[in-house]
Amino acid sequence: MVVHEKIKSFFCDVCGLAFGQKTHLNNHVEAKHLKRKNYFCDKCDYAATRKEAYVKHVKVVHDRIKDFICSLCPSAFGQKAHLKAHVDNVHIKYNEDPAKNLPANQEPVKFILPTSISE
Repeated sequence: MVVHEKIKSFFCDVCGLAFGQKTHLNNHVEAKHLKRKNYFCDKCDYAATRKEAYVKHVKVVHDRIKDFICSLCPSAFGQKAHLKAHVDNVHIKYNEDPAKNLPANQEPVKFILPTSISE
């Protein structure tokens, strides 16, 4: 019931932010206030507080997988936020007609760039 009713009974003693679950409060305190990094990249000096952030880092930075494809042009991005920024700044900002961006018979392409030999 807590999740569906959006009841937030757990408060951060440092900043006052409220959470619906104690584990979410604990994760917040470790990440934001204690700055604990539990996940370390073995290919660079990146460190993350959450496993999800570490996994995303490896996928996007080292594996160069770009799962987020622009529906208006062939551009591809590793993060949803980067795709949104692209659409906002390139297509919406200039009020482009989506039909101008792709030939009628062309579908958006998913790009996966190979890592270089030196990595």
